[in-house]
Amino acid sequence: MIKRLYTMVVTCGILAMCLSSAIASVRSAAAVHRAQQRLRDRLADPAVPAADLADEVRRHLAATDEALYAPAAGAAETRLLVRALRSAGAALTGLAGTVAEDRRPVGTALGVHFAVEREVLLPALGALPGVDLAALVADLETLLA
Repeated sequence: MIKRLYTMVVTCGILAMCLSSAIASVRSAAAVHRAQQRLRDRLADPAVPAADLADEVRRHLAATDEALYAPAAGAAETRLLVRALRSAGAALTGLAGTVAEDRRPVGTALGVHFAVEREVLLPALGALPGVDLAALVADLETLLA
């Protein structure tokens, strides 16, 4: 009886840790999505000067590289993903200069790039041992403030 009770307590503890981790991951993904959406909303606002937008896109990409890509670049599991995201980021940085001509291509390309960050990078980062995803996202928010 005591052994069964002990097993149940341990199982509940493990479930609580898993649930806590899942909640932290969802909160982190939501925070990243909000930061991404702010940039996309600014791209859609015709009142925002194009020169400001180009700088904002570049700043957002640089902040994401520093806060999220750099920690993931050292792990074998995420190294290729980070290389691909950095390549796409470089292309987006170049494309940011065309925002004065037409904002839609930049917004569309960012949408795809942001989806990969949220749907692939963040879960991969969260699965790496020793990574505090909430802290990395807090760093990103600080860099973007």
